[in-house]
Amino acid sequence: MAGRVAGSSGGIPVAAIMAKRPTGASVVLVRESHKLFADSSGTISSMELDAAMNVRRALIESVAILAAPAEAQIAWLASIGAGPLADELGLEFDDSYRLLPELESLHVVSAVANQLSTEVSTALDGIPRSEWTESAIATEPAWERVRRSAGLALVALLESSPEPRSVYVHVAS
Repeated sequence: MAGRVAGSSGGIPVAAIMAKRPTGASVVLVRESHKLFADSSGTISSMELDAAMNVRRALIESVAILAAPAEAQIAWLASIGAGPLADELGLEFDDSYRLLPELESLHVVSAVANQLSTEVSTALDGIPRSEWTESAIATEPAWERVRRSAGLALVALLESSPEPRSVYVHVAS
């Protein structure tokens, strides 16, 4: 594929960020008002690539929150006015997680990061409805499984990052 990411300097090879796909196939990534589209010529704009990277950053931030200690998760819920229910932890993750296959096809996350993020989703799905509360976050084994799987996914996401790790220092601190 000879496509290039559009930009003022002529762009970079799409092959560096996108998996091979059949001629004429399109890759579409939608998140709220963002749409990432690579047409059959294999060209995506730098603005569209930025949209994919923003979704990837949102995924990393949501996984970092899920990997954080229970006290930090509860504090985060309070900071956004979501307590005492913990639903927002799962919703934040799901917003970006649903787009993971597209992110992997664009090579902005690795297959390992995708697999480990799927394990986070499975762990979240295993939490009974009655345990989506602040008190359960601190006491229930299901939430500890989420934190453990999110920690592994976070490492994989950061290791597969095309961006410098310093971009994410604020997430971990």
